[in-house]
Amino acid sequence: MVFLHVEGASDTWNDCTGTLIAPRAVVTAKHCVATVPDRPFVCTGDGELIDDGAGAGVFGAPVEPSTVQIYLGTSPLEEPAALGKRLFQTGSFQACRDDLAVVVLDRAIELPAYSTLPRSPDTQIGDELRLVGYGTGQRTGLVERRELPNVRVTDVDPGLGEPSTSTPPRSFVVDGNTVCIGDSGGPALSMEGDTLIGVYSRITGDCLSLESRNTFMLVAGYLDLLEEALNHGGGVAYFADDATAPPPSSNGTDNASAFNCALGGRGVAAGWLPFLSLWALSLLRRARVKPVRAARRPERAR
Repeated sequence: MVFLHVEGASDTWNDCTGTLIAPRAVVTAKHCVATVPDRPFVCTGDGELIDDGAGAGVFGAPVEPSTVQIYLGTSPLEEPAALGKRLFQTGSFQACRDDLAVVVLDRAIELPAYSTLPRSPDTQIGDELRLVGYGTGQRTGLVERRELPNVRVTDVDPGLGEPSTSTPPRSFVVDGNTVCIGDSGGPALSMEGDTLIGVYSRITGDCLSLESRNTFMLVAGYLDLLEEALNHGGGVAYFADDATAPPPSSNGTDNASAFNCALGGRGVAAGWLPFLSLWALSLLRRARVKPVRAARRPERAR
């Protein structure tokens, strides 16, 4: 896990969390590396932005990649381990859905292992995940990584069948008092191993309230974006079931076949097919329309 510090214009800043899936590739939330007005916004249950006429919740231009600073450690205090070199983002224009991005780094961060990727979006209600992030600063005033295991999924829409009315496609929800501002972009990991299941996007309500809802992007729904980033300098990533694969290469060179080779030569669609029938009956539950905000620290003058 890494801490992202993004220096903005006019001496503004933004702190988030990210996950290394390869020596030069960090997965995070799109709103961490794009300009978004620092105001609450309203989403429908299925992830449509309700226009307030002032641009709340609308993605602006991406930040300059070199302003993205990557730090390691439980309490990051040293110099950044790497800077951003290129950004890869979904085409979403608003923060209610598809809030995911990949930062390709200017240098490799060598680790013994990296988070693996899920082959299919088979997350279900009741699954237990492990949340990691640097959001404790909201409570203590310090930047410190924490881990929260055994967090249950309470709603999910894998984006493969009938759309849900209570959560956007390719996303899932965990209930409140689990993550907070600063955890934004951080991972929901499998309980066994470090498979990156989800990326934290936004909160509905107060992060200290048990009644709040926290929405995560399902990583398996965005493998095409990850493939693009990895094939343009991010390195090589592996699926969770590639247990015998060699450690990822850190040469940082463009390799159009690297992602597919690392994934055992299987394309994205092939991994999803077995789960189409399982998700034909998605949960249909009307969510209350409530103010939400991108789960990030507000931009402000230091």
